[in-house]
Amino acid sequence: MGCRHCGRKAAGRPRGLCWTCYQTLAIRERYSPVSKFGRRGVLDFCGLGKLPTRPTPALPGSPEKVAVLEQRASRRESLWHPHDAAFGPERFSQPQLSSA
Repeated sequence: MGCRHCGRKAAGRPRGLCWTCYQTLAIRERYSPVSKFGRRGVLDFCGLGKLPTRPTPALPGSPEKVAVLEQRASRRESLWHPHDAAFGPERFSQPQLSSA
């Protein structure tokens, strides 16, 4: 199999690159790992995470909520807070957090 970048030499290094292309940092960064062990995205963890410090007013399914979930996952917190915003009548029946 040839190098993914230059195609001239045998690919003997990770990411499907030849030795010369792999040693060039600018080239290496252009190609993602091809191994199933290459780390991509937010890592999974098992078990319960700690409760997030504060709830979010973002509605479920909104881009804001997805961003909050991504941040919580990167901090290894629980994805859901009991007082996060919800759809429907349960949204108004949740107890309000008081500042006292």
